[in-house]
Amino acid sequence: MTQQHQGLSQAGKNILNLLLVQAVWFACVMGGTLWGWAAALVFFGLYQRMVGNLQKDWLCIMVIATTGFGVDCTISSLELMIFPENNLLPFLPLPGWMAALWLTFATLFLYGLQWLRHRPLLAAAAGAFLGPASYYAGAQLHGVKLGMILQSFWLCYGLLWAIMMPLFGGIARSLARE
Repeated sequence: MTQQHQGLSQAGKNILNLLLVQAVWFACVMGGTLWGWAAALVFFGLYQRMVGNLQKDWLCIMVIATTGFGVDCTISSLELMIFPENNLLPFLPLPGWMAALWLTFATLFLYGLQWLRHRPLLAAAAGAFLGPASYYAGAQLHGVKLGMILQSFWLCYGLLWAIMMPLFGGIARSLARE
């Protein structure tokens, strides 16, 4: 039986979730698959301690992560983002650390960004800027090549994330404990 950490307020859990996901992002982008999965395992150990029973969260996490990973697989297959390393599984166009990143990112819609679930226009605006900013920063740090000119990248990813953030918020609203 897991023990829920009673000392954190909801705001504290939200902030901790944001900080931990950012730490996993850095581990994935800078360290690759081995460090990314190690960070994700530590993250989920801490996450379980923070929330207690994970069973209620897994469906939401898996739906968001699978959707996002599928979108990124499509983008990579179209060579709109070209990753420098070999993939663990030859039939997947993404490196393994992207799966670790998507699993941890999905938790944001249960905690760190849960306040966006009922604000789809704000979620779209945040996604339009933060989505491409995160991918661009990751590409610069990890050596990922963009398969399009920079202006097209910002426009395409801005539109994509303006759709995905409210979508993920809606998924979490439907599947979360509300």
